[in-house]
Amino acid sequence: MSLRPRARLRAAAAGSIVALAAGSAVVMGTAQPAAAASLNFDCNVLGNPQTFPVDITSSAPAQLPTGSSTTPDLTTVVTIPAGLADALRGLLQASSFSGVIHSTTLVNDVPQAADLTVPQTGAGAPGTAIPLTATGSLAPITAGNPGDVTTLAAGAQDVVMTLVTPGGDQPLEVLCTPGADQDLTFGTITSVKDGSKTAAKAAYSAKHHAVASSAKVTSAHGIVPASGKVKFVLKRGSTAVGSVTEALNDSGKATAAFTGVRKSGSYTVVASYKGSDLLKGSKDSAGFTVH
Repeated sequence: MSLRPRARLRAAAAGSIVALAAGSAVVMGTAQPAAAASLNFDCNVLGNPQTFPVDITSSAPAQLPTGSSTTPDLTTVVTIPAGLADALRGLLQASSFSGVIHSTTLVNDVPQAADLTVPQTGAGAPGTAIPLTATGSLAPITAGNPGDVTTLAAGAQDVVMTLVTPGGDQPLEVLCTPGADQDLTFGTITSVKDGSKTAAKAAYSAKHHAVASSAKVTSAHGIVPASGKVKFVLKRGSTAVGSVTEALNDSGKATAAFTGVRKSGSYTVVASYKGSDLLKGSKDSAGFTVH
């Protein structure tokens, strides 16, 4: 923990804090709730190295349709070990803490900064660790091609605290870096095919004994253009009486015609989109009656 020049900690108190911090360097604090990643960070406490437990969770989905985006919430819990917490409570008479964590997340090894807010947090009881819970969000992440994986990993955490004491607010900064020999990954996002929606139409011409049918295919999120083929099956009742496969045009539309449709009855055209490298398949149907 390095002290900013404007901090007004008394020299004697600071020396005592260093001594207590050294004595509690291996104290891991209270058990933390289940998290996406529970890690140890090397933190500098007034020139003295100390281990802080850090839990990181994220709302990032496990899967994301290609072309769509997500803006994950991020929660980081940095725990001040009990020995150091006692020094801050006792020597400085700190009653509460607040501040911000300048958090770094590695998104596919590319650093992304996020400022996470620490609300006013009570100092707790003597002999206990102090968990500082900070919340914020990452920048939007866009899914790539199906099968691509985006990895989220922990980077440095710069904890800037304000201690409320009888002598006034005391600013204090803790610079923390991930400890060695840990898997720093706290989330992965796998890009998957987007869903699709097929809208079928059918119109019967009694004069020509013909059916004109069409299918319009769109992606579920309206981002990925539809490509590929649609199979049209003409049914009289439950019996297939004709089929044809047509390619989608640049607008995601395919058309098909059936001729020689003379028998009376209820008919259905079933349009089945086979899907593509980027989209899942889908189907729809449209009915008509021949009198």
